[in-house]
Amino acid sequence: MAYNRANGHLALWTMAVRRDGAARAHAEHRADLHAARDLYAIAGANKGLDDAMRCQALVNLANSFDNCGRHADALVAYGQALAISPAFTMALGNRGTTLLHRAALEDVHQHALVSEAVAALDAALADPDDVVAHGGPAALAAFRAERARIPGTPTHVHDHDPLEDPYLEWCRRQRLFLHPSQRCITKNTQVLDRLPLRGMTVGVNERSQQRLKTLQDSLNSLLQDYLAVRYLAWSVLEPETPLREHAAAVSAYASFYDSLTYARWGVGTGLRVLAVAAATNLLDKTAGVAHQYARTAQQPSHAYFRRFGLLPAKKNQPDRMLPTVAAELDAGNRGLLALCDLAGELERHTPLNDLLARRHAATHRTVDVHHMLLEPDDEQSPWLDRVETGELADAPLDQLRRARAALVYLADAINDRERRTAPDGPLITMPSWPAERERPDDW
Repeated sequence: MAYNRANGHLALWTMAVRRDGAARAHAEHRADLHAARDLYAIAGANKGLDDAMRCQALVNLANSFDNCGRHADALVAYGQALAISPAFTMALGNRGTTLLHRAALEDVHQHALVSEAVAALDAALADPDDVVAHGGPAALAAFRAERARIPGTPTHVHDHDPLEDPYLEWCRRQRLFLHPSQRCITKNTQVLDRLPLRGMTVGVNERSQQRLKTLQDSLNSLLQDYLAVRYLAWSVLEPETPLREHAAAVSAYASFYDSLTYARWGVGTGLRVLAVAAATNLLDKTAGVAHQYARTAQQPSHAYFRRFGLLPAKKNQPDRMLPTVAAELDAGNRGLLALCDLAGELERHTPLNDLLARRHAATHRTVDVHHMLLEPDDEQSPWLDRVETGELADAPLDQLRRARAALVYLADAINDRERRTAPDGPLITMPSWPAERERPDDW
């Protein structure tokens, strides 16, 4: 049974972390963690199982994310469990706990997160017998302790009306804003995307100040790229956008060869391919900025998100972490662990991951998009990838969600390290919004 096998793999991973520490466990035993998550996801999607078993599998999946610092992914999995059974207490209690811990790190949206956390914890604690039945007395005690930290019952009025701008409403619906609480977004919310960096400790010398400016510009570049890729994805994925209509119109002026393979050609299809490539490049850039901040001595030309934090693989030898990254993981940097763990998902054999791996191996491969794929008459070309329309439609969103999580975890990694840094210089609060906003005539 998938659920029991998942528990076995997760037990092996947990034992490795306790025995060897987070860094070595990630380097040598992450396959057990990946296997556990895959099996939990299978169990959660199996409608032949009873709802309680499916929900518990998804809660275990979410907990495995949360234990590695991946709170954004954990909240999604808790939400999947609650979509099956809105009253499942273990999903409610764990979701509330994650939100409460997240709120402690927020300076702008703390009240909204606390109110969501309290509502979830109160709903779980309203049925203590169910908590004990699925999580044991320890879970009930943990939920009660978390709830006791918050006096009273804070509330936050959520506005469920659609945002007026169709692009912004699509972002909210797809949960692609960097805003920590999608539920508290209203038409009056001023800042929807920011990297929540609290500040950095720098020296007073010119070199240290220059390094800060360089890092600020790198982070701004990441945010800019994320916004641009997200806008491009909306333009080509939503059925009615100005760019999509115009792309179809201008494509009529081009003539393509019909290879009788049910391929589709045009500006819109090409933009979808570019959106996937741009989102993938953004992940690699995020890895680069993480190396830049942590001073890992990684060469920029070899900084990729896939296998982030690991030394180059050697034949017949176990993987090893970069020394700087390993030291941070063993010091408890959950943000950096989240980045490493998220990067590990690119190693799993899925159609999208395999496509991305081939693109990394040969960046000049061409991509053909087909309404349906036929068996090729010749051998698979090393220069050409063929994908179905549906696969390419899902790929930009999948990569955008990964990119969003990576940006959030990068900020967590920086904040975690800065909290442990001796303040031998002034604390510089990094602005997350430009003083002067972009205008159309700036392009």
